[in-house]
Order: sequence, then C-alpha cells, then structure tokens
Amino acid sequence: PVMHILTPKEDGGERSACSFAQAFRGINIAVGKRNPGAVGIRFSAAQESSFEDVDIDARDGYAGVSAIPGRGMATVNVKVRGGKYGFDLKSRSGSLGGSLVGIELRGQTERAIRSSVWNTLAVTGFLIEKDQGPVIETQSGHAQAGNMALTDGRITLNKPGLVIDNRNGV
Repeated sequence: PVMHILTPKEDGGERSACSFAQAFRGINIAVGKRNPGAVGIRFSAAQESSFEDVDIDARDGYAGVSAIPGRGMATVNVKVRGGKYGFDLKSRSGSLGGSLVGIELRGQTERAIRSSVWNTLAVTGFLIEKDQGPVIETQSGHAQAGNMALTDGRITLNKPGLVIDNRNGV
C-alpha cells in the first residue's frame, strides 16, 4: 500500500481493525506507473476513525482501497480511478464491514467492489462506471458474511453484462 494505517502486534504482525481514533482526510494518492500490485490505501481501523474526501489514482495498480474503518464508521467521498479493483475488502485483511458513502469508482478492470467482509457492507450514494461487468462481487463461505446493501446509486456499463456476481448466494 502507498498508505497503510494499522495497529501493529508485538511480533510484527497487524491487529485487524484495532486502530482507534485515526483520521485520513483530504488527501490525494497515486500508485504510480508500472505498479501492478500496488494498493492506494489499507486503512484497517475501528471506532472513532475517519476516512473521507480522498482521491485515488490506481490506474497502474491493483486496487484503490484494501481495508476500511468498520464498527459503525463510514468511508465518505472517496474516488478511485482505475486499478483491477476500486475496493477489494476482505475480513482476513482487516475489513469487518462498514459503510461506503458518496463513493465514485471509474475504470476498474476486474470489479469496482469485491467484498468478503464479515458484517454487512452498506454502499449509499454511489457512482460506478465500468467498461463491462461484473461490477460487484460478494464472496463468502458463511451465511452471515458477504452481505451488501446498495442504496441510492448509479451503475453504468459501456457493454451489457452481469452487474452483481453473487455466486456464493449470500
């Protein structure tokens, strides 16, 4: 990640979603050219954390965002251009759910959102523009994980195709 906000373990690992009262606001990120594995930000945070008004250029990278603040916090006004994924959120990577509000995702080559978070991911007031589908993918092997609520948004595809890949049926 270009930015990695975390709470470290004593053994050098990372405590998932244990970073409290962190703020990341009003910053632009670019992953740079020829960085196919790069992520704009990994922000595995919890209560009282803020992630807002961020613009990420991931055109030559893997993803814009790989973890977001959970436990009742919201990710607000985040824009991601390019990358394989706009948001690639996995519980094992520290994302436990949360809210995406006012997000804009444009030009991802794989999925705009791929999620296997433990709690429901609420996506509200969104704009997603992609060449072809699938646009969103939910992954999980557990009935309580991978749920997503989409409210008040717009998805535009240049070519007809699948919008939501929910092959796990959750």
